[in-house]
Formats: sequence, structure tokens, C-alpha cells
Amino acid sequence: MKFGVTLNYGATCMAPKRVFVHRAIATELEGRLARAFPPGAPVSDPAPIAVLAGSETGAPLHRLLSEAISQGAHFVAGGISPDGAVQFPAILAGVEPSARLLTEDVFAPVLSLITVADDAEAIMRANDCPYALGASVFTRDESTGHCVASCLSAGVVTINDLLVPSADARVPFGGRHRSGFGVTRGPEGLLELTVPKVVSVSRAKFRPALEPPHPKDEAMFLRLFPELLRTVAGSVAPRWSALIALFKSLSGRSKPNKNL
Repeated sequence: MKFGVTLNYGATCMAPKRVFVHRAIATELEGRLARAFPPGAPVSDPAPIAVLAGSETGAPLHRLLSEAISQGAHFVAGGISPDGAVQFPAILAGVEPSARLLTEDVFAPVLSLITVADDAEAIMRANDCPYALGASVFTRDESTGHCVASCLSAGVVTINDLLVPSADARVPFGGRHRSGFGVTRGPEGLLELTVPKVVSVSRAKFRPALEPPHPKDEAMFLRLFPELLRTVAGSVAPRWSALIALFKSLSGRSKPNKNL
């Protein structure tokens, strides 16, 4: 997780932003993150963060963090300076699911920990987010990981890893909801760049579709329409009856004068 948070100074499209953790291990995870990001430890990339620390709606990041703190969250790493500057990486624990920070697209090393009761709540909270480019599931039970992944509304789901799909050209890559549209890379990505062309060849001499309309067509279809419905929804006997009636109508129909 440290790699995902700090890569490219947090300015990575699939960087982890929201972590849903079971309440039984939330305290342990907070402790591990605190040890991984001690006070004053810089992130791995020294790139300037000033232009990246905004949100999609333009709300200042320090305001979003302050709102989360006022709702009961606390910093595990980072913080807010008296002048309003955000100290990165900023990791908050105990973030309320209703916090506005969770619905913003923040392109900076900011991580929010949300405590949940079980997998079902984690899935529900994750799917509440308007952004759905990627998600990761960490579990000791791979079958459970696949089950959770199938329920997540995200373009790419990685089990027990982060950012891997963004480095493999064979894997289709694309998001859902506000995280873009379509896919790139992989067979599906190639299909996105193509336009289908259909070429049809007709070699049959019998082409009823080219026949001019018959004067009795309307009356025939109005009379046979209930019979046609019976061929779809009825039992075997009504279907045979409807088909026989249809064939009788067609066979007894005289061809119109093509000179008319």
C-alpha cells in the first residue's frame, strides 16, 4: 500500500484513495501505516504537489480534510499546517462514509480509512463512490477475493496487489461512472478503435422482400396476429394450429399484378 500511495507523488490514476477495513483489524492497520509513514518522512517522488492537490469540484484539499476531521476522523500520517498547507502523505483513519472527501477525485497522496462491519458493507461503500476506475481486494482466501471482485462496480479489480493492470498491455483498461468511458489496450481496446462494416451477398432467386405489397396483406396480418402470438407463448397444439393457419393464408394468396 505504501508503494501505491507514494508512486508518482500520489498523482496516479489507480492510486489507492479509499480503504475499507474490517473493524477487527482497523487498529492494527492504522499502526502499520503510522510506522510506514513516520512524521517528516517524505514521499518517494519529490515532484511538486501544489498543482495536483485540488479536487474535481475545486474544493481546497485542506477544507475537505478539515471537514473529515470535524466528523471524527484523525490523522495517521501527515496533517494540516496552521497556514492551511497539507503535509503529505496525508492518511486519515475513522473517516465517516458520508465525508465529502470520499466523493472527490483528489490527485495527491491522500488515503482515507473507513471502518466496515463485513464484506457486504465494504462492497456497498465502495460502490457508493462516483469514481470506479480500479479497485483492489486484499484477502487470504482467493475465492472470497473473486466473489468480492465480482460485486465491485469498477473497470479493473486486482486481488492482493495494486496498480498491476496499468503496466500490462494485454489487459483491457477502462473505468466506469465518472472514471471515463470505453477501454484501451488488450483485444477490447483494439475493438474500440475499429468501425464494423457489413457486406451482404444474396444469391437466391426467391426474394419475397422485394415483392410489392399485396392488397390483402393488412387484413391477413390483422387476422393472424393473435395466431402468431400463440406460436410463441402457447402450448404445442395451439402452435401447430397457428402455423397451419399461417401457411394456408400464404398459399392461398394470389400474387398482385406487377404492372399495377
